[in-house]
Amino acid sequence: MGTYRVFIVSLLWLAGSSALPQESFKVEGMVIDSLTGKPLPRAKVQIAGRALLTGPQGEFSLEGLSRGGTTAIANKPGYFEEPAVTNIQVGPDTGKIVLKLTPEAIITGRVIGRDDEPLEGVNIRVFTFHSMDGFGRRLTPAGGGINTDEDGNFRLSGLRAGRYYLMALAGHVRRDSLGTPASKPAQNYPPVVFYPGAADLAAAAALDLAPGQRLETQFSLSLLPAYKLAGTLAVAGEWKHVNPPSIMNATGELLLSVKRYDPQSGAFEFPEIPAGAYTVLLSGQDAQEVYQASERLITVSKDVMDLKLSLVPGANIPVIARTEFSEPFHGSCSSSSANGVQHSDCSDYPVVRVTLTSANSSFRQITTPFAPASDPSALQLHGVAPGKYLVRAQASFRGYVQSVRCGAQDLMREELTVAEGGSVIPIEVVVRDDLATLHVVARASQPGQPAAIVILRDGVLSSAAYPLTGASETRFMGVPPGTYKVFAFDSPKGIDFADPEVMAKYASQAVTVTLGAKENGSVAVNVIHTGD
Repeated sequence: MGTYRVFIVSLLWLAGSSALPQESFKVEGMVIDSLTGKPLPRAKVQIAGRALLTGPQGEFSLEGLSRGGTTAIANKPGYFEEPAVTNIQVGPDTGKIVLKLTPEAIITGRVIGRDDEPLEGVNIRVFTFHSMDGFGRRLTPAGGGINTDEDGNFRLSGLRAGRYYLMALAGHVRRDSLGTPASKPAQNYPPVVFYPGAADLAAAAALDLAPGQRLETQFSLSLLPAYKLAGTLAVAGEWKHVNPPSIMNATGELLLSVKRYDPQSGAFEFPEIPAGAYTVLLSGQDAQEVYQASERLITVSKDVMDLKLSLVPGANIPVIARTEFSEPFHGSCSSSSANGVQHSDCSDYPVVRVTLTSANSSFRQITTPFAPASDPSALQLHGVAPGKYLVRAQASFRGYVQSVRCGAQDLMREELTVAEGGSVIPIEVVVRDDLATLHVVARASQPGQPAAIVILRDGVLSSAAYPLTGASETRFMGVPPGTYKVFAFDSPKGIDFADPEVMAKYASQAVTVTLGAKENGSVAVNVIHTGD
């Protein structure tokens, strides 16, 4: 009986405790423009899964929040898509918080042609240089393109602070589209022009944008003498399909297609093309249905009716993968075939994947196959056209790539050259598994401040971590032995960690650490303030 009474009392106490009011708190703050400091009305603020809009002075207040860590997120049209995120501790001492949003930069402009006539339908692209993991920098798109309107105007938005280049693709805008009588010789607008009117990137003007800047530009395009370009494409070897020749730009985008092509004879003809230097792309599917491509540089200064082009299969470069593993690997792989799904312990798969990227054309890449093989240590790069290539190798399952060599050449630091009609000795890759671990503590001026932690080896980005909460430390697992520079940034925005020139500016604030095979290392580094 006594036990029964105690049980009843316990239930009553629990019921009473669950009815007690929960402790709750209020978070107040403001959303401002990081450039001007002005408050931003009608910005969306999200805290702990609840949302509201800021008032006329950018202010907000949210009640009924539970004690503990959470994030405050703000965003607003006209500012960058990724919102401002602040880690906060909800409680009696939270205080008023300030969320900062960075305004987008905008490039506006106008394209005019002959007699200052506006050109409609010219495609405007914006580009920036992007580092290629220690192999220099490559011009890459910084967003989608936009066509000029009937008045020749364009507007490119959503740009961060940085250096940009503008390109106008006007190959399809012909003189006769403006109602000008045809004349001899024919005249056309150049298919590609870099701002303000350069034929190539070397003569282009760089546009340096600050946060929130509105920059006005103007393209003035001139008609150029246009010439006929025709010839024949000869094909050597076995091909399942051959594409007509085409003219590309530096980023692999189509500029001009042939207006006539005979697959039987290989005869082709382009529309009349303005004087200039061009890259002709030759491509097709070989007998193994593998896409192959090669390029031919030509200069047009007169009518050319007998251009001789040839499509020849590229070189096949052997790749020998060697492992130096200290422990056995137990994996599980599966593949589909005509006989159904096949399962294995992954020992029949290549331990590494090797990729060649053309040093001249960012759109051309060749990668070793990743599929079960009778000898997975013997790989091949198929159909490599003459030229220079950046070489990258990545371990398939575990470990790291210690070396990539072609004879005496270190392909982790040097380009591979494939000569016309020449052969290439095998590429040798060594994969090891004696990985280390690095524990990094970021020392910030404010407790709980998150930090982007970056480690570089030989000036090349090795890894990066971006904590989304109040964490100020991280652990990098599977780090190859070697010497590293460790950085911590209060914000990763606007920093290209893979650009050695950018990272060199912060090198004096980094900490150097050397890790041995299978070592557990630890290092503390001060957080670098990069501003808003």
